[in-house]
Amino acid sequence: MGQYIETNYAIIPPDTMAIISVHECYTKAFELRAAKGENISEDMIKELFDYEFKMYSIADKILTLTSEDADILINYVPELKKKINVVPHGVDTEFFTPPSENSWDRDSKNILYIGNFQHYPNVDAVKNFISNCWNRILQEVPDAKFYTIGFNPPQELLELKSSNVIVQEGGDSENIRRFYWNSDVFVAPIELGTGFRGKLLEAMACGLPVVATSRATFGINPINGKNMFVTDDYDAFSEYVIMLLKVPEQREKIGMNALALARKFDHRYAAEKLEQVLKEGK
Repeated sequence: MGQYIETNYAIIPPDTMAIISVHECYTKAFELRAAKGENISEDMIKELFDYEFKMYSIADKILTLTSEDADILINYVPELKKKINVVPHGVDTEFFTPPSENSWDRDSKNILYIGNFQHYPNVDAVKNFISNCWNRILQEVPDAKFYTIGFNPPQELLELKSSNVIVQEGGDSENIRRFYWNSDVFVAPIELGTGFRGKLLEAMACGLPVVATSRATFGINPINGKNMFVTDDYDAFSEYVIMLLKVPEQREKIGMNALALARKFDHRYAAEKLEQVLKEGK
């Protein structure tokens, strides 16, 4: 929506504070996609940079969800530092909770990924998991199942379906919460994009242990081996998933620590931070 601030800036009353909330730096996102081999030219990235950062230059305040995204913007244009405030993501910890039964006693061998598949980094994450982890996991846990759930899965994901790879359209929040409850491990093998991955907080708030790449954890700042397992090495990633599937005590330990961390991100705290930033004025 920032384009409308930039386009209509001359007619916006001068006492109106113009704010842009940056959920992702698109210039950085496209650079990452190009580096991974996608056909995105330098001219296209330059055009996107000019368009994106022109909007930021007009705004009185810029809100980022993570300190990592704030640093990305500042690295491109250092002058933006004085405008940027970090307002972290929140999660509804009254809705996203562990199930009433003891969730850590179940032994479903279900692995879960959730995402909006119109956003390509989610498609890429599923492909990363299947290509780099899935065969290794099946060797050790042959009855494991991988559920990839989300809005509008493309044909390239639907073609991955098998008896133990379930790809399907996600439903409403109640339906999504049920998937968290019925899984043993949540995986986030994300290599593309920036921003805050709210799905990690939802999974953690449901007491679900998480294995993630470092990029997936922007804004959460977990302690590896305590709140979740974090690695960019897919051999280690696979081993963490296997261990969590095989060892109920580890699932319980990491799940409980994940729940404690998620509660620190209750959406009420995010709202309080946002209110504080807005009250500071221009």
